[in-house]
Amino acid sequence: MQELPFVPVIYLLKLVELMEEEHLRTDVILRECGISQSLLSKPEVYLSVHQSRAVMQKFLGLTSLSQPGIRYGYRLDMLTHGLFGFVFLFRGNFHDLMDQVVGYMRVRMPLIKLDIRHEPDFIGITVDCALRQPEVEAFLTQTILGSYYKLGSLVTRNVTLHVRPGIFTDTRNLQTLLPIPIQFDHPVNEIRFHVSEAGAATEKPQPTDESEAIETDLPGIVVRLRQYILSHVGEPLATEDAASHLGMSERTLRRRLAEGGHNYHQIRLDVRMSAALRYLQTSHLSIERIAGIVGYSDQATFSRAFLKWHGETPDAARRKTLKQYVKKNE
Repeated sequence: MQELPFVPVIYLLKLVELMEEEHLRTDVILRECGISQSLLSKPEVYLSVHQSRAVMQKFLGLTSLSQPGIRYGYRLDMLTHGLFGFVFLFRGNFHDLMDQVVGYMRVRMPLIKLDIRHEPDFIGITVDCALRQPEVEAFLTQTILGSYYKLGSLVTRNVTLHVRPGIFTDTRNLQTLLPIPIQFDHPVNEIRFHVSEAGAATEKPQPTDESEAIETDLPGIVVRLRQYILSHVGEPLATEDAASHLGMSERTLRRRLAEGGHNYHQIRLDVRMSAALRYLQTSHLSIERIAGIVGYSDQATFSRAFLKWHGETPDAARRKTLKQYVKKNE
């Protein structure tokens, strides 16, 4: 099994990005792990179990970062996992979406065993690592849990984490990086996405009008809302337009989003900026053109909004991607 090609090379690319930001000699690390630099420019390539373990061990022996697994997991976004198009074009409720995502990830990452369970007040995903070396197992588990938290928090902020003893031996900056309730002595590693507020098992209120009866699943509302915004990303959609599409009143939509700590304008901004970032990273379109695609009338306004959302300008984000690509192909 050690030499079987199990791990898509894109996951190594994300780890290399993290190592480079810490100024580690990635060329030396890869060479010592038996990995040619040229493999990084071949998206169809898979790494063996032996290569993957060797890189993780090297990184863990050199890094000075607290919670490196969580930091790495945050980089494994929908684009990295190959989920971007599927998630935003999915037509269905949150429960069905999570079932299909977990099924896909079982194939995508065979070194990680995933199970999903649906309870009245939460969806739980359990994570188990096939590599039984404690340090590597803890790192991979943290990585997957961190990635799933980042992805799931786009839909619901009511998330809790339950892990076995030994997964987090160092808790420095943990609550800053992972600002959710964490149980450290659970029999399995599990992340829970709660349907009800604060994760408590509560009885759902009965709908008071026909519009409220249409959709009571808050995560489902957010998923459908993001899908609708993305399909009209360049249009000036008002809250009233979105509520009408979802079959409810504007007042009901605002109230339901507020129950999960969301608001319409925050969700719309996140969808628009996520789409813009994808265009910046994967296309040669001008920044002015991308601004127009995601609904901004001028480049300056878009650039200010992108800087506030992403922490760097659109031009800087594109240069960063280009620099990484050039370095990987040298």
